[in-house]
Amino acid sequence: MNIFKLHIVLFLSIVSINVNAQIVVNDLQELVPYLSQDNVDVKLTSGTYTISEQEILDRVYGTYETIETKTCYTIFRFTGNGSTYDFTDVTINIETAVFKSVGNYTLWEIRVAGNDITLKNLTLVDVGSKDDAPKKTANNIVMDGKNNVVEGFHVRSTGSYPYGYGDIFGKGGGPIISHRKHSAILIRGENNTLRNTNLIHKAYGHCVFFQAASNPMVEGCYIEGEVRTSDDMLTEEGTGTIGDQKGFITVWEYKLPPGFMVALCEAGIRAYNAGVTIVDEDTISRGTSNVTVKNTTVKNTRTACTLVHASGTQYIENITSIGNENGFSIGKGQVVNCRSDAAYGSAYSGENGVTGDVTIIVPENGYYNGTNGLVNITGGTVTLRTEETDFPADLFIQMGTFRSFRHQPGSKLMYQLDTIFSGATVYNHTPATVELGAGASNNDIHTCDEVIDNGSGNTVNELDDCELETPCNITPTHIEAECYSDMSGIQTEDCSEGTLNVGWINDGDWLMYEDIDLSGMNSIKARVSGKTTGSIIEIHIDAIDGDLIAEIPVTNTSGNQNWITDSIGINSVTETHDVYLVFKGETGYLFNINYFGFSEDQAIVTDIGAFDLLSNTLITSPNPVRDSFSILNQEGGQAVLIDQFGKEVLQRNISNNTYTIGTNELESGVYYLTVINNGKILTSKLMRI
Repeated sequence: MNIFKLHIVLFLSIVSINVNAQIVVNDLQELVPYLSQDNVDVKLTSGTYTISEQEILDRVYGTYETIETKTCYTIFRFTGNGSTYDFTDVTINIETAVFKSVGNYTLWEIRVAGNDITLKNLTLVDVGSKDDAPKKTANNIVMDGKNNVVEGFHVRSTGSYPYGYGDIFGKGGGPIISHRKHSAILIRGENNTLRNTNLIHKAYGHCVFFQAASNPMVEGCYIEGEVRTSDDMLTEEGTGTIGDQKGFITVWEYKLPPGFMVALCEAGIRAYNAGVTIVDEDTISRGTSNVTVKNTTVKNTRTACTLVHASGTQYIENITSIGNENGFSIGKGQVVNCRSDAAYGSAYSGENGVTGDVTIIVPENGYYNGTNGLVNITGGTVTLRTEETDFPADLFIQMGTFRSFRHQPGSKLMYQLDTIFSGATVYNHTPATVELGAGASNNDIHTCDEVIDNGSGNTVNELDDCELETPCNITPTHIEAECYSDMSGIQTEDCSEGTLNVGWINDGDWLMYEDIDLSGMNSIKARVSGKTTGSIIEIHIDAIDGDLIAEIPVTNTSGNQNWITDSIGINSVTETHDVYLVFKGETGYLFNINYFGFSEDQAIVTDIGAFDLLSNTLITSPNPVRDSFSILNQEGGQAVLIDQFGKEVLQRNISNNTYTIGTNELESGVYYLTVINNGKILTSKLMRI
């Protein structure tokens, strides 16, 4: 090849390499031109950026756009096809004063409008007063187009009117008080996905909702709203608040009753059978179809997951509902391996065309359920399991007898209650009573408890597997996490290692284990898994804020069922104590724990940095290692193998000067060997292949 041709080849190679190189931009104004470009990979420099009211008034960011007859103001519109935008370690604050600065129009903070776009790892925060409502409506994120992904976001929403009353004064047409809503994430378009996103929603409006969406997916998300008792609302009488001015006469034409919990936002996840979207620049009017929601938790909203108004077949799997007014209502499709408490209302709504598998879980803060409904069923097939063994006596599995605070006698909503039905099949593995209303006929009930049958032609059979509690054998050296004496905030789930594990752990949650003998114990180990970094297990004795005897940093294992054992020394303690595990970390689910235990062995704290200068006096062979290696020049002592993350993976006592250690159970990678012998510490690096 001559030199000219060689230069051409090199030039084309460089061009080829640079075509897909990531572009780094240093501020928001530098980012904006790339929002409309195809096939770019853009990274915004880490930092905190703020969108102010003045910048919107000056039109520094954003533009008006009209879809059919609706005009919206969009701050950031992503239209470049096939592009990726990386916001790792970036926070964008939107001042809530911005909402009014666009006039009497809907405000969209972000809209994804092209195809095959990925936005990832942005923290998007509304900063300001909860009362800074838009003049019309607002959304943090809107997804149009097709095959788009929003993932790894942290969204905190606020700013709506009125906030603090939920929907008691209306939500759509004909409200008692004119509403200016603020919903968080609207998914439209085709095959669009919201993944691994944390959403804290303190505004009146939906958290995540679908309009004109075909095959949308929500996966791996944490969604949290806010709730308030009707009793607390009623204490405003005589104080001149908005609720007091309206006499707490609801939109349903009666005074708000006491004894109910009210969500201050709307649905956690909700589908609508109408809407408008833009795909490939075509404006499409249609409903929502074929929704999938997986591996997601919804807390303190009006309903965890309501898809009943979508067409096609809906599928939800591994969804947890905590402290919502209602759990799951999907209309048609499957509810697979889901969990819900009945703290404030029905955990599940069974309808014709729905197959459900739901476990009733223990509420975080007890019951405040004025509906008397544990579950509401008017059709379909449902299997009910439980982690709760002490339901209040006035909570029932209601079949045709459901009432909420929106469905009191005289309510305009009574038409929504279909109390005449037949053909439901229920497998009740809980200790709750099944109550069939007068309109319930020809249903097939298999149950562990009493049935009150006010209907006709119903068949009742007793299940033969109604043992609800599994005994726990606890020793100080091995304590299964699910064998707690008390807890706050957690749930159990099937573990890949063949037992149960404790999961759904948030910052501030805790577990308590009674009467653990800690005499002589010097260290503690915990079997953990999860995807977060920076989490800690605090070990306290005798109280949640009692003496702190250890803090275990939790390893990021890159998977919720990828298990590793973390260990650390503990402060000296004697005798028997109640042991508290208090979990600390960022927002959302932190990690899982399978088991833990105390040991009399002194924990070896290993600093990987100490291996920068490795000893030449510790001889091992072979290296790299396949199935085993031998320590060749040490008689006696203790050998500890540490992985590249600084975690102990095995420990052996050396019995001879050619001591062999098997490595079949170790993954490929770098390991560090420490031998402690006669007060000396020797180290060596090993490669497992």
